[in-house]
Amino acid sequence: MQGGGELVVWMRRRRRWMGEGGEMAGGMAEQEELERKTLRLLCSVLLKPVTRVELAGLLDAELFAEALHRTVFEEIAAIGAVPSAKLRELLPARITNRGFPDFDLKEFLAPEMASEAEIEKLFESVLKMIEMRHGEAESAVEN
Repeated sequence: MQGGGELVVWMRRRRRWMGEGGEMAGGMAEQEELERKTLRLLCSVLLKPVTRVELAGLLDAELFAEALHRTVFEEIAAIGAVPSAKLRELLPARITNRGFPDFDLKEFLAPEMASEAEIEKLFESVLKMIEMRHGEAESAVEN
């Protein structure tokens, strides 16, 4: 983080996520599941490359509390508008090169096939994370 303003935003976000006992509000497991579902959607064959780029642009790497999830998101965003098959081909090596030698994309994205109802839940996860980012930006503007 570079500027003092970014640090203030990060601390506010962290305070909102953290409960009194230092645990994430809603539970750490719930946050990790939200992150994982968001990444599953971004890697989905049902998502057009341009839609993936637009959704990634609405998110922020700092929303991902888990280091592996943050790294996967950063790589998805860096790869850009490529077909899902190409994204899935490129990700494992890029994640390994970023310090996660045991990364297994198939295991990470499991289950690979998603029903219509599950796709809706994946979209809901992305929307929650977008709301987290933009809710934080709005409160920073208010202060």
